[in-house]
Amino acid sequence: MYRAKIMLHPGILDNAGLAVSSALNSLGWNEVKDVRIGKTLEYNASSLEEAESIAKSQTNEVMEFYEVEKL
Repeated sequence: MYRAKIMLHPGILDNAGLAVSSALNSLGWNEVKDVRIGKTLEYNASSLEEAESIAKSQTNEVMEFYEVEKL
């Protein structure tokens, strides 16, 4: 079992994160300043190389990066 975390590169505008930040502030969570939205995938693969290949296939490498860990 593997877990891939896919996140936006620093400096890429995260419109969904801005919307969540605004919503949380309107609900009284004023200490929330910045939210970044990403994806977490958990899946079975036969090797780390296959797990990396799967994560890479789900990543827009222009805007995102990924990290894979074995569970």
